[in-house]
Amino acid sequence: MRGIVLYIEGRDAMKCPKCRGRMYAEKYYDFVRAFDAWKCCSCGEVIDPTILANRARNHNLHLG
Repeated sequence: MRGIVLYIEGRDAMKCPKCRGRMYAEKYYDFVRAFDAWKCCSCGEVIDPTILANRARNHNLHLG
């Protein structure tokens, strides 16, 4: 798996770490809360702070 890096390209544009497609911000809702995440237009990959933290923990990385 590639490193956990999101590439910022200009205003609010990001590249997907999986396919390098364009990502856009989207709001998600569960039973308890609402949260923002990035979703890829091409492959559907979803990235949010919880996903990044879990991936970092699983790869023994430290974020922040």
